[in-house]
Amino acid sequence: GSLYAVILAYFGHSRSNEAVQARQVLDEAAAKGKKTDWPFPVIRFLRNEISSADLLTEGKDIDRLTEIHSYLGMNFLLSGNENEARKHLSWVVKNGKKTFVEYGFAVSELDRLPAPVSK
Repeated sequence: GSLYAVILAYFGHSRSNEAVQARQVLDEAAAKGKKTDWPFPVIRFLRNEISSADLLTEGKDIDRLTEIHSYLGMNFLLSGNENEARKHLSWVVKNGKKTFVEYGFAVSELDRLPAPVSK
């Protein structure tokens, strides 16, 4: 549904350095969306209302976990935390539902990440 469109619009605006538009999309969804509907917790996470750990508790099945780990990975990429991003995106590639559009995002984002720096 429409909440997925909101999430994709948020990431699109964020990638284009359009922070104001990204925030507006989330705020509008928060005002109109049904809090009990999936994937509303993702909107709450992106608005910094809940933590990534809280969001992971919403992963009731492989479908939701595929989405959650993808969105966490994409969000960590945006904030420059490549190690956390890699962890979540790798989870999707290993365990996620291959038919999901989020799986495709995870694969392509993981491919674009530089190799991890070993200590």
